[in-house]
Parts: sequence; structure tokens; C-alpha cells
Amino acid sequence: MEIIIIRVTVGKYDYWAERVPESIRNQYPDLSSAIDCIFSQFDNKEASLSLFWKIYDLSKKQLLQTSVELLELESKLNQLENELKKEIRANLNTSSQDIVIFIVYLHVASSLIVVLEDQGHHSSELFKEILEFLDNIFSIYEEKIGQLDSSPFWESIYACVTIIAIRLYYLRESELKYEESFEYLDTAVKAARISGFFISSDEINPQAPVDTFEKLWDNPSIVENWQKLAGYCEEISSDELFGDSDVKWKDEEDYGVLFWAFAKGMCSSRLSLNEYIKLKESDEKREAELRLKNYFFADCWDSIPEEFRDDLKAMDKLWFSKEQLNLVGILGSLKRVTEGLIRKLLWDSFIQWRSSTKNGEKQSLSPDELFYENKLNETLKNIQEFGYEPSLIDFSYMMRHYRFPIFVKSKPYLKPHLEFMQDTLYKNIRDLNKKRRLGEHPKNPKIYKKEDIASLVKIFLGINELGILPLLARMLKESS
Repeated sequence: MEIIIIRVTVGKYDYWAERVPESIRNQYPDLSSAIDCIFSQFDNKEASLSLFWKIYDLSKKQLLQTSVELLELESKLNQLENELKKEIRANLNTSSQDIVIFIVYLHVASSLIVVLEDQGHHSSELFKEILEFLDNIFSIYEEKIGQLDSSPFWESIYACVTIIAIRLYYLRESELKYEESFEYLDTAVKAARISGFFISSDEINPQAPVDTFEKLWDNPSIVENWQKLAGYCEEISSDELFGDSDVKWKDEEDYGVLFWAFAKGMCSSRLSLNEYIKLKESDEKREAELRLKNYFFADCWDSIPEEFRDDLKAMDKLWFSKEQLNLVGILGSLKRVTEGLIRKLLWDSFIQWRSSTKNGEKQSLSPDELFYENKLNETLKNIQEFGYEPSLIDFSYMMRHYRFPIFVKSKPYLKPHLEFMQDTLYKNIRDLNKKRRLGEHPKNPKIYKKEDIASLVKIFLGINELGILPLLARMLKESS
């Protein structure tokens, strides 16, 4: 993926001379040209500059704290920063302060490390200071990003993460923190996969992590978690650069993907029984996710909320289990995923739409229309009074409600699928609900084998069928 760097053209107005106090210019003379090269996705150049200031935190500069002029400048910079945050919120469609701050700092700080490298300052204390800052930002905000999508905006964010994580790998390696350096390489590979960014040998020599691993293997006392290290080896082997390159281990050449499989096996040999079981479970989940993504959800996996992805992986694991198990758990997983997608895609928005368009209701209803109207009102009453969670059967009533087609036709991403929802989806969620209830009967539960539920699994996943869940996930993706 090509990263587009927008050069900030200073023009007649010299930001460095006019806005940066002389004491700071003297402290960081090598950043003069860096200011002119800060890149951003946004056109607000003053806001971009203000974020440079925030990274270096004016409050740390004790000699400047008493300056009235600088207090006024800081107030102005705060105002400009808020302008940039508004632009970011518009791109993210979110009001989360945590996400906004993460994106702001990530873009501005990552631009600085690229510029400093171009200027030959990659070993300077300032370069390390920026990386340490980014390390802190990762630890605070990275897990708060939430569900990802495949938009160009997020892809550019994770391309930045890839670049930064590789730099942090080298920094930690130079500090002899080998295990921590592997953690950043793992982050770089994951971020590259999300963004479509290709890690090249210009960014990192594929031999480098092999040499780092050798230092850990030869000094086992410094390794805190062999299980995590085995996971890092698995992740690294999945990257094209590391997997397809020839590498050397103990003076013997090997193909990258084979070496990293070997390295994972060596890590596994150092595990306790409990740790090995946990690693095996982690591997099974990863394999399940790869199967589900490759065969059914290639273009919409990220649109499925994480809790339901876990259900799908549990279902996949149960289906491929060699043990003779009751497979009613598969029906339970299908039920939870289907309910979650329908609620997010249809139910909540239909109820809101129905409430806001009361003038579209009929004065007199046919017996069928009255039946489904009463069922809907009964469900809404139970939700309000008892905290009831709507289920598949409630969703099937919604699909037969006389106003449901009007609602669907008002949504461009739903309109082409009205017949599917009122026919295929309606019939199969009722069938799923019935089979699942029989399997969970408290006194006489039905025992299900693969042949008993194969047809239902095929239509929900899309094995020689349309695929109910992939279609719902794609519609959910279109709606966002």
C-alpha cells in the first residue's frame, strides 16, 4: 500500500521563525526543516503544527512557563488542536476522545520519526524520545480503538502503526530488550495485514528477528513468557517478507516460513503442560478464524462484532472436533451470531424508525397485521418492564410486520434484500430456533450429530448456498 505523504508548504509565513520561541529553536535546531515536512491527512496546517507542540509539551519547558506571550500562544494552539480533532471526528464518525487523541498523536509523531530518519537523526536522543512517546501512546490508547473497518482512513492509520512498530522493534533490540522487541514486530505484522501495507526489506532485514530469537534461545533465563514468544513466531511466519525470505540459523540456511515453524516448536518445548494446552487452544482459534475468513467472510469479517466472531470460532472448532460430541452448541453459536447481527442491522433501527413515523400506521388492520402488531408491542413492553432481550422469534415477527417492507425500502443497503429477509431469513431463523430449543430441552434434550444439522450450517455459512451470515455481515458493512 502506498502511503501518501502531504508536504506542508510554509510559503512566505515562516512558522519556525515566527511561532517557535528562540530558546526552543536553539534546543532542537535539527527540527527546523522537520516542521515544514509534517504530513497529515488534513489541510489545517496550523492545527498540525499545534500537535507538534503538544507532543513536546510546553509545560515541560520550565523557562517558558512565566512568559505571558507563550501562555497566549499555548491558548491559541489549544484552539487549533480542537479544530483538528473536529476534522478527525468527522472522518471517524465518533465522539470518543480516546480514539481522537490516539489518531492525532499517531499521525503527527509518526511523521516526525520518518522526517528525522530522512535527515540522518535515527540514532539521536530526540528520535528515541519520540519513539518512547509513541510507546506510551500505544499502551494507553491502542486497545480502545474498537472495531476496525477496511476504509482507507483506517488502512492509513495502521500503515503508520506498522512503520512505528518496526522502529520500536529496533529500539528495544538495541537496548537488549529482546522479548519486548518481538512484541513490537508482532504488532507490525498484524498492523500491516490490516492496512495492506507490504513490509519490505528496506524497512527491516528479514534476518534481524532470526538473530534476535537466537539471543533469546541461547539465554533462556531472560525469557519471561515462552508461550507468547511462540505466538509471535507464528505471527511473523505469516508475513510475506519473513515467510518467503531465506534466513540463517546457527550458520545453516533455511526458508523463512520453515524456520519460524521450527522456532515456534522450540518455544513450545519450553512450556509447562498448562501453557502448552493454552498455546494449542490459541492455535485452534487462529486456524478457525483463517478458515472462516478465507471461505465465508473474506470481505466482511471485520464488520462482525468481536463477541460474535468468538462464537463463530467456537462453532468452527466444535464442527471439526474429532470427539463424538453433542453438536447442539453449534446451534447455540449460530443463534447468538444471527441475533447479534439482526439486532444491530435491523431491529434497533426498525423500532426507532417505527416510533418516529407514527403517521404511517394504518387505522384498521387485517387479522394477520393485527397479530404481528400485537406481538411487536408485547415484546417492546417486556423490554421496557423486564429488561427482556429480543430473540430470533421476535425478529421473525418483525419481518412479517406490515410496516417492515416500508422500512426496508427506505434503506438503500437493505432494499435489494427484502425478499431474502421475508423468505429465506424468516424461515431459517425459525427453523434454527426450533432445533436449538429441542436440543436444550431440560428433560429430554435431542442429541445432534453432524448429519442432523449439516443443512442448517450450510445455509447459514454459505456452503453451496447464498450464506445468511455472510450476507447479513455485508449489509452491516454497507450500513456503516
